[in-house]
Amino acid sequence: MKSIIMDVFAAGTDTTATVLEWAMSELMKHPRVMEKVQSEVRHVFNGNKQVDEVDRHKLNYLNSVIKETLRLHPAGPLLLPRECRDKCEINGYEIPKKAKVIVNAWAIARDSEYWSDAEKFEPERFSSGSVDYRGTNFEYIPFGAGRRMCPGISFGIANIESPLAQLLYHFDWKLPEGIKPEDLDMSETFGLTKFIISLLLLMELYFTSIPVILSFILFMFMVMKIGKRITKTQDPNSKLPPGPRKLPLIGNLHNMLGLPHRTLRDLSQKYGPLMHLQLGEVSAIVVSSPKGAELFMKTHDLNFSDRPQIIAAQIMSYGCTDVAFSPYGTYWRQLRKIFMVELLGAKRVQAFKSIREEEVSNFIQSISSKAGAPVNLTEKISSLTIDMVSRAAFGKKCNDKETFISHMLEVTKLSGGFDIADIFPSLKWLHVLVGTKAKLELLHQKVDKTLNDVIKDHKANRATTNSSISSEMEEDFVDVLLQLQESGTLESPMTTDNLKAVIWDVFIAGTDTSSTVLEWAMSELMKNPRVMKKVQAEVRHVFNGKKQIDEFDLHKLDYLKLVIKETLRLHPAAPLLLPRECKETCEINGYEIPKKAKVIVNAWAIGRDPEYWTDAESFEPERFNGNSVDYKGTNFEYIPFGAGRRMCPGMSFGIANVELPLAQLLYHFDWKLPNGLNLEELDMTETFGASVRRKTDLNLIPIHYCTSASP
Repeated sequence: MKSIIMDVFAAGTDTTATVLEWAMSELMKHPRVMEKVQSEVRHVFNGNKQVDEVDRHKLNYLNSVIKETLRLHPAGPLLLPRECRDKCEINGYEIPKKAKVIVNAWAIARDSEYWSDAEKFEPERFSSGSVDYRGTNFEYIPFGAGRRMCPGISFGIANIESPLAQLLYHFDWKLPEGIKPEDLDMSETFGLTKFIISLLLLMELYFTSIPVILSFILFMFMVMKIGKRITKTQDPNSKLPPGPRKLPLIGNLHNMLGLPHRTLRDLSQKYGPLMHLQLGEVSAIVVSSPKGAELFMKTHDLNFSDRPQIIAAQIMSYGCTDVAFSPYGTYWRQLRKIFMVELLGAKRVQAFKSIREEEVSNFIQSISSKAGAPVNLTEKISSLTIDMVSRAAFGKKCNDKETFISHMLEVTKLSGGFDIADIFPSLKWLHVLVGTKAKLELLHQKVDKTLNDVIKDHKANRATTNSSISSEMEEDFVDVLLQLQESGTLESPMTTDNLKAVIWDVFIAGTDTSSTVLEWAMSELMKNPRVMKKVQAEVRHVFNGKKQIDEFDLHKLDYLKLVIKETLRLHPAAPLLLPRECKETCEINGYEIPKKAKVIVNAWAIGRDPEYWTDAESFEPERFNGNSVDYKGTNFEYIPFGAGRRMCPGMSFGIANVELPLAQLLYHFDWKLPNGLNLEELDMTETFGASVRRKTDLNLIPIHYCTSASP
């Protein structure tokens, strides 16, 4: 049985993935074919949010593309060898017993005697449909022929057609860094199946694992099921919340194509604001309404105060010993108190005022030097937030900022909680296969070295100064944590790894969320000139004539605060709040919530619920004017920072890192889009991760605001 399972998995995943990869490669090399096949797919599935297989038979040109890919790039270019049972004569030649017979399917399919323009990628050659891969046309045998022909043709083709159709339907594609189609490397590497040496660095899918892998996991499950003659039936007495129909093993993963927060919102509109999904091995409860959020994060908050141990947190947060993912208990309560009192309390946030003012001033100067030309505001904002947070956390700027930014973005992308390792936690071999664990461990090694160096430097400085810090104004987060560690007053002593987990927590949460909110705020203001004009008028009135803006008068910027609130409503940095875990089986709204169920609160959907928000999709900061609704966690229709015991402890720190930079950007510059773009052409597409950033960088042209205050 195990040999059969291995046979299916090894042959199926490798060959299918290879053909898909070559198909996309050839399409990128041939824009005419790409345009034609995309036109067909989009015509057939016009208007559908999800592409299903019902109309797959209508995709004639797509089928021709797959056939042509298999002609030029058969997954097994040399068919599995055969062996001669008894000596025989063929074409006058003697074939000895035990001779190995190698059929070069790759060469046969490029034989110019049978194929015109044999080296060219021309799907039209298959339009008549007379030549097929079923083993009867020997000029075209990508799956072999005869008794030993591949038995998995239909399964393999099905696992190519659907993903390829989806890729072509949902996305346009381009090569990175100005690479031209003719420059795309199509070199092959040796092996049973050919792989492309230079993997396509195309725009990525939302999920790290493609549906092909899931299809084969399903097939393995079915093989085991048949082999063991097991029948599984669903519990007829189940009181789980409603949800879409589940498939064996993968559950509802087939329903999760696209950005999770948007997909879950769409599903909740069909199945209700309290919904059950089976994500692989994980039972998940999805909450998409304010009333539901209140039940889980207030009424039953204690029972849902634990976190599921996702693989990214286990590795990057030193075994989930940070405040975000630490299990609820004595240690977590201690960490929470340290965050709220020692690290991110109002007094400490105020103490970092001079750091913010200095770094924002440098930020404005760097933009001012580029005035009149396009500026990558995404990069500038990321650099600013890293400088502010690293100085508060470490006492100095990062030495290798670009590397740290890339680490941060990679971790954010891998922390969405939808990785294969989180969906199938018991299948350890699968974690190795998809490579996420290895990638995270490599990232962890690099981050750990940086954090070790920071702590080592701080300990050396403390020894030099007799561990005496002259004032709280000079203390950074590492100083505070080392003092607490050495004091001996902690109920749960903190190890060096615990310290590093906390520092990393502050760093990744503080930089990523603040930069994301700033970027979306500027994006929305560019899309809404009326709001831009109004908020700039306020900022320029309050700070009229000043060359430098400090934080002293920020409290007067009422409309700016409304802009930030509205940005957080439409673009919460974490659209799906960090998941919670059910401690004990309980009943909510008549539904049973099982022990260990993963609870996903869709703050993004809640912030756009038309039952609570008028014109919910519009950017209208005025909706918060004279409104008592705030992000403190008591208004469950608006929970960008969460609510209850596990609410984000860094809210004040995060808002402070948004208000001043945004005010300065609006005070010193007018802004316009580059390359003559119209407002409606500004791309607002999102990308997947624990925090949802813009998919494309925000490039704008700053124009000096003509005043004596110009920098």
